[in-house]
Amino acid sequence: MPRISLRSLQTAIGIIVITLLLWWSTSPSSNGPSAVVFQFDKTRKVEFGIPTANGSWPERAEQAKAALLRAYHAYEKHAFPADELLPESEEGSQHLNGWGLTVIDSLDTMYLMGLQPELKRAREHVRKLNMSATTIYIPFFETTIRYLGGLIAAYVLTSDRLYLTKADELGQILLSAFDTRSGLPQFQINPSTLISKAGPQGGKASFSEIASFSLEFQTLAILTGREQYAAPVGTLLDILETTQAENGLWPTSWMLSSGTPQGFALAAGGNADSAYEYLLKLYMSSHSATIAREMYIRAATGLIETLIYISPNRHLMYATDIPNSKSGLPSNKFEHLTCFLPGLLALGVHSLHEHLSLRERRTHMYVAEGLAQTCWLLYADSPSGLGPDEVVFSRWPTPSVNGGGPDSGKNEKELGKWVDVLAEWERGTSRWRKGGIWGKHEQADKVPPGVRNVEPVPGRPNERDYWLRRPEHLLRPEVRKVKIISTSITALTVEPFGETMKVVESLYLLWKTTGDIKWREKGWQVCNAFDGHARTSVAYSTFRRVDQLPVRWTDSMPSWFLAETLKYCFLLASDKDLVPLDRYTFNTEGHVLPQFAWEGWKKLKVAM
Repeated sequence: MPRISLRSLQTAIGIIVITLLLWWSTSPSSNGPSAVVFQFDKTRKVEFGIPTANGSWPERAEQAKAALLRAYHAYEKHAFPADELLPESEEGSQHLNGWGLTVIDSLDTMYLMGLQPELKRAREHVRKLNMSATTIYIPFFETTIRYLGGLIAAYVLTSDRLYLTKADELGQILLSAFDTRSGLPQFQINPSTLISKAGPQGGKASFSEIASFSLEFQTLAILTGREQYAAPVGTLLDILETTQAENGLWPTSWMLSSGTPQGFALAAGGNADSAYEYLLKLYMSSHSATIAREMYIRAATGLIETLIYISPNRHLMYATDIPNSKSGLPSNKFEHLTCFLPGLLALGVHSLHEHLSLRERRTHMYVAEGLAQTCWLLYADSPSGLGPDEVVFSRWPTPSVNGGGPDSGKNEKELGKWVDVLAEWERGTSRWRKGGIWGKHEQADKVPPGVRNVEPVPGRPNERDYWLRRPEHLLRPEVRKVKIISTSITALTVEPFGETMKVVESLYLLWKTTGDIKWREKGWQVCNAFDGHARTSVAYSTFRRVDQLPVRWTDSMPSWFLAETLKYCFLLASDKDLVPLDRYTFNTEGHVLPQFAWEGWKKLKVAM
């Protein structure tokens, strides 16, 4: 049996769950506006590069709602009750578990948009869902963030106990994944037998897979009053606390049997992203997991000091990975998935203001803004206006041993490291100030390199300062694809899928945390771009290359397009603060989960 450490989570659950149940029981079941069907302007010109956004913000909000309706109605017509729509084939694909993934992933998006007829039909599907009858093995990680997160979010927003009942049913299935010696979850579970087993990597797992359940399980523990959901969270925190390295980071590969990291690979994107994300969001959820807060602060600083670089010519900031931390050499690879990081850092400064030093707040925001600009530029530099899955930045020239100059004596792993550049700029080193290599740039003496405004170079690939390693636009990270077009599923085929538009999420969070309208505008430009190229005759599709027009569709509309992208586009355009950041947080699939420490809870607790 795994060891159990509940820390202060267990002591908080008793009080919070009573408060919570009373509060939810008095909440209305629905208060969204009535649904209206909107039509895209089919005459809009498909532009080269990122398009200019027109229209008022209310009009843009209706455009995002129209995109959701178009996508969801096409799914209902051609694919329901399968998991996802194949928009060119106009048929369904059983992508993940065969439980109607697009329905569950879309629930909270439809509620926020006020789409009550669609939500009513979706509820009926959820009511009939019998997850325990499934006889194939299902992946723990994605089932948690997508199905469990979607069901919890639907309950949080609607107060309809059907969703909580189904979330509890699924939670009981997922608990069987923790039947390991270490207490970390196995890769997959059979819902009918509750037997768990390892995945393609055998007894190994990625950092993100073993550490990206805490937010959903803690929330479910509080909502249901079941301490068994909180126990694995305490175990995870214990393991992470004892294995966090001096630089604040964790390797990307882990051994499930011992609950220890292995190897020396470090990353901020794939195999690591949501593990770092959930440290902050677990603390935001209830403010009881203070050790998660402290680990997040150390990790955020470690990511900045270890993995953040700038390119040699345009000085674009990026987060890369280090395949072997003993050598310390960066790969210079930048994944689209890593665009979650600027939003996370901005959210951290916003939420942990009193727990960060002045220098930490300033440095974390520098990196948040610098990375957000680079993520946006990957779109703005592209002929299609949409960003690639992965790029590799140019390396700095190796300085001559006897050549002198500011980089003389530096080894390859130090060249372009942003914290070193920041230190030079703060010392007033001439090359980073006005009159240096930045010439007459108006921000040279006010903003450090990597954070300054940079103009896009669409159609000029030689000036980008990076090359496209994976030029496809695939619409969601680390997903396992089931290539079966049948409702009778007997096997699960595992295949990596692609990227996510995390840039929209980050630009939304930058706007909400800073109040700077430029992030709202940049975010909407990205939202506006997909309609010109991803739009098929019935819905939207992934496509192969962002640098070639016309694009070649790949016949896939992942459910996360409705769960994340269209939700953040709608929230960007809405003038209403529909998801206040001091009352709710988003899981890594974009599902809306509550914070149990906001003032409303405190007042009700005192009254009780």
